Amino acid sequence: MLALDLAVRVARGHTQFLEWSVGDGCRVLYVDGEMAASELQERLRKFCGNDVPERLDILSSESFYGTEDASLNLANIVHQERFRSCSMR
Repeated sequence: MLALDLAVRVARGHTQFLEWSVGDGCRVLYVDGEMAASELQERLRKFCGNDVPERLDILSSESFYGTEDASLNLANIVHQERFRSCSMR
C-alpha cells in the first residue's frame, strides 16, 4: 500500500508523501507481481476514487499473464522487452 500511495502521489505531483514534498511529479509505472487485478483496482480506488492520475500506468501480473500466457519474470529478456513496450491500467 505504501508503494501504491507513493506512485499515486508522484504521478499527481504538488502533494506531500509522509514528510516529503512531491514537486511537479512525473509519469509512473507501478508493477504489481502478486495481487489479482480486481484487488489492485479496488486498492487504487481507495487512494484515488475515480480520479486516477493520467501519468500513472499500472501493470498487474494478472494482466501480463492474460496477454503473454506466462507469469511476469523480469529476468527473462523477452519479458523485459514486452515490459518496456506495454502499459496497462
